[in-house]
Amino acid sequence: MRANPLVIVPTVLAVTTLAVADLPRSLSFENQTAARVNPTVAEGSSNEKEVEFGDLDLDGDPDVVMAIGSSDFGERRNKLYFNDGGVFNEASGAPLIPEFSSSDVSRNAFIRDYTGDGWPDIYIINDSNSGGFAGSDKMYVAQHSGGVLTGYSEEGATRIPSGGALGAACGGVSYDFDGDGDWDVYSGNYPGPSQDRGLYNNGTGTLLDVTGTMVPPDGDYTVDVALGDMNGDGKMDLLISNHSTNYIYYNDNEDAGSGPGDFRYAGSTQSLGSAAANENSMETADFDNDGDTDFYWSNAIGNSDRVMRNDGTNDDNEAVLASLNILPGSVTGVTSRKASIADFNDDGRVDVFVANQSGTRPTVLRNTSAAGSISFVDWTPKPAFPNNGAYNGWHAAAFDTNADGDVDLLIGAFSGDHLLENTRANEVTEARIGSTLPDFFN
Repeated sequence: MRANPLVIVPTVLAVTTLAVADLPRSLSFENQTAARVNPTVAEGSSNEKEVEFGDLDLDGDPDVVMAIGSSDFGERRNKLYFNDGGVFNEASGAPLIPEFSSSDVSRNAFIRDYTGDGWPDIYIINDSNSGGFAGSDKMYVAQHSGGVLTGYSEEGATRIPSGGALGAACGGVSYDFDGDGDWDVYSGNYPGPSQDRGLYNNGTGTLLDVTGTMVPPDGDYTVDVALGDMNGDGKMDLLISNHSTNYIYYNDNEDAGSGPGDFRYAGSTQSLGSAAANENSMETADFDNDGDTDFYWSNAIGNSDRVMRNDGTNDDNEAVLASLNILPGSVTGVTSRKASIADFNDDGRVDVFVANQSGTRPTVLRNTSAAGSISFVDWTPKPAFPNNGAYNGWHAAAFDTNADGDVDLLIGAFSGDHLLENTRANEVTEARIGSTLPDFFN
């Protein structure tokens, strides 16, 4: 393990006022929940959700699966929404997917074609240790006839090692780590047991446990896992958020491992420091368009979100990272949850939506980076995101919900699911943003 050559860059955050003419396109959202989201069960106020989108029925519209970690449903009920021309209709449970409404503590949902038959399946990472609702990971294999999706068969008992009973999971990712053309799974665990797990696909949808040969030994509490090519070698690396030391696990860096997909070899890990102020999740993107993968670090402990700028690689082909304290108080003075990254205003720079747990509303951060300097302004439209905590939650999916060419938000909030349509109006007006322009850019 090598220490990260981490540079802390102190920055005085000043109030920023931008002229509308300086911005290529405005950014605004409108709440379309009542017209376009049709759940089957009313919700209370304590539903923790991870939101995943993908085209389940191959009709060209992205559908949504929500993994629910805790809830006031009476049971921890995962959710499936079909997108019918921009309207999201819930189809959880019988007859389509009867096992979906189970009392599992679900952490992640992945929509991938694990079996290679051309139809996306659903994988759910579950926590087998929480709350007395012990649950194994689940794989819901798509059933189809005549080009039509007919339902799902839960086959985790035969397709996942140990019948899916993989321990105390808290986060994970799904990607083709070994480059063989099929989807694999990485599960981050906390004590009981704490060892993260690597599950690699044999090509037919059966996952093989490669933890002992491909995953570094781990005794920490893994909170979340992210993906990013941190050293620019074309292989996807892992970013591990822990309760103590955080890491980058490099995928076969400089061919030092046994091949693609190997994260367990001498020098495979790079420390990102302790979690005194960094504990929740990391999301990767190239914020300054310099060709290197940066990441946004949102924090449930320490109240200090930050941006980590990638300044290239060192002699060991590891990322050289600078920690930038450049973010507004709307994300540094609250308990942030997961960030979602997309170019919301089509200006060629990726923006950030930050889910919120403790504050009054989530935050939309507009990317105003220029000339290699990363910067963001708080661009949260007040009419769309009222200061009443209604949209507080763990995660949102950022995607084009209605095929109009821009990126919307589907928020899995504690109190319900909220669809915010990206209006991308041609002009910023004070009536639309609910504030004067100088206030709005703070």
